[in-house]
Amino acid sequence: MSTGRVLVATLALLSIQECVSQTCTDNNGVPGQCIDTSSCTGTTTAGLCPGAANIQCCTYGTCTANGVAGNCVSTSQCTQLTSSGLCPGPADIKCCTGYGTCTANGVQGDCIDSSTCTGVTTSNLCPGPAAITCCTVPPPPTSCSLSNGVQGTCEASNSCNGVTSSSSSCSGSDVCCTSNYGTCTA
Repeated sequence: MSTGRVLVATLALLSIQECVSQTCTDNNGVPGQCIDTSSCTGTTTAGLCPGAANIQCCTYGTCTANGVAGNCVSTSQCTQLTSSGLCPGPADIKCCTGYGTCTANGVQGDCIDSSTCTGVTTSNLCPGPAAITCCTVPPPPTSCSLSNGVQGTCEASNSCNGVTSSSSSCSGSDVCCTSNYGTCTA
């Protein structure tokens, strides 16, 4: 094989390696890409990537978009929301954030995938795909007491599996829900 062909083959291989970079995570948990240090306009960290000594983990730091903390990463590494103009580096480096927080029925929650929510989900309160919903954990029920001393909890009348009665200690349209009428003596 001639020297010219070897040189062309070597250059082609180097071009392919630069186009297919491996992902990495720096020592602070910030995601990045394994690339040649001469191509990184962010911060490089050695020892996190396979290959030659000049192939290092290139990261672009952290960012905040609309009050939500995120990381500056390549858009190919972000599966959530991206915001432009908040990160250094090439055009494909954007601020990658979660979907933020939300409030549903007066309860603070997080915008997450509904399949991972262990609380109550409410649709149409979060940005992103339809699967991203407001996940809230309802506050513990408020206690109430009936005039005859029977204890209960303040709930919506349609969620009570016991006896409902009006109570001044319950707010809004909630009623005092008790499991029984109390005790009686004969």
